[in-house]
Amino acid sequence: MPYPSATATSTPRAYENEDRVGAAMARVGVARDEVFLTTKLWLSDLARDRVGPAVDDSLRPLRTDHVDLGSLAFELTDDERRRIDGLERGERLIDPSFAPAWEE
Repeated sequence: MPYPSATATSTPRAYENEDRVGAAMARVGVARDEVFLTTKLWLSDLARDRVGPAVDDSLRPLRTDHVDLGSLAFELTDDERRRIDGLERGERLIDPSFAPAWEE
């Protein structure tokens, strides 16, 4: 039965802890299905050609082939803040074609 003890960890790339979490899980010998593992992608990774590489960049140091929950980190850069300000002028924050990025 997966997640019997509800062990969970969050490893957004911004924490710079993915390699340590992956090493710790390997060192203690915890089975992958006993940990609910989450990570976050940056808003800047939300493009069809960037999602896959960004996920791979997280999976590699975590020493796993999947995470249980992926979400989007929404800490904005100055450029992204300017883009949001542009919404008032009818500009788009995110290209509406980003959805297909999650199909792969």
